[in-house]
Amino acid sequence: MQLSVMRTNVRSRCGLSASDGLASDAVLTEFINSSIRTFSMEQDWPWLKATESFNTVVGTTIYTPTTGFRTSQSLSSEGVDLPYRTMRDMADPLRFDGAPLFFSVDFNKIVIAPKPDAVYAIVHTYTATETALAADSDAPLVYGWAIDKPIIMAAKLLATRLKDPSLMQLLNAELRDVDRAIANEVRQARPAPIPKHRTDWYLR
Repeated sequence: MQLSVMRTNVRSRCGLSASDGLASDAVLTEFINSSIRTFSMEQDWPWLKATESFNTVVGTTIYTPTTGFRTSQSLSSEGVDLPYRTMRDMADPLRFDGAPLFFSVDFNKIVIAPKPDAVYAIVHTYTATETALAADSDAPLVYGWAIDKPIIMAAKLLATRLKDPSLMQLLNAELRDVDRAIANEVRQARPAPIPKHRTDWYLR
């Protein structure tokens, strides 16, 4: 949904028109961006999942993620997923050279251990950050089934500015309904668990 449409939705929920100075484009853009940032931090939403690829450099263990990186989800080397380790647990493997076996994140830097002894193809899956909206045609990464939440959150910021407790109550009730709908959508979108079979069963 484009920023211009989001602003219209916020005004509609608060019963204001585009000519009202309390709900100017500049004010609503600030409220919407603030709400999107807050919403995006709640969890690793599927629309924020992104990947980047890079090659290791021999002897180099620290790598800078791409612009827009927030948190790491996984990292693979030559198609094999590497387990995550804390920096404390990385101390010993970092003393050696070899193929990547572990990864960690330290001050927004990716750390790979052991020290690569050759060039390895790395795929990094991470949670991205939302880019601030500015132009009318700008749109957030948020999926359509979740876009109502940042709109309502922005409307709540506007209701606070209007000092309208009745409006705030209505928005809080709507937000609870939207939260339930989003939680249900996320549950349905999760992949089914892989059945685990006992290995000690046999046919008689």
